[in-house]
Amino acid sequence: MKIAAYEYTIKANKDLERTMGNRGTCCHGETTIEIDPSFPEQLKKETLMHEILEALTAINDWGEQKFDHHLLCQISEGVYAVIANNPDVFTYTLPEGI
Repeated sequence: MKIAAYEYTIKANKDLERTMGNRGTCCHGETTIEIDPSFPEQLKKETLMHEILEALTAINDWGEQKFDHHLLCQISEGVYAVIANNPDVFTYTLPEGI
């Protein structure tokens, strides 16, 4: 998946929730996003949106501006809802295994 000028790899990691308490993670240095595949499809897609926004935060140095993580959660949920509720406009299929 291309995010800004970077090619990110999306991977499944079935241990994320169990070991870290997260549904997903983003590592800009490795340009990877990991999603825990044990969650329902809707939560996995919302998590992907959240991690995309995390990547954009790292790419654009928004963290330097004290970008609030709680606000990022609300934005990702809202953007995902718009995408999910308008499938004729937005389409994306998760990679196999996620």
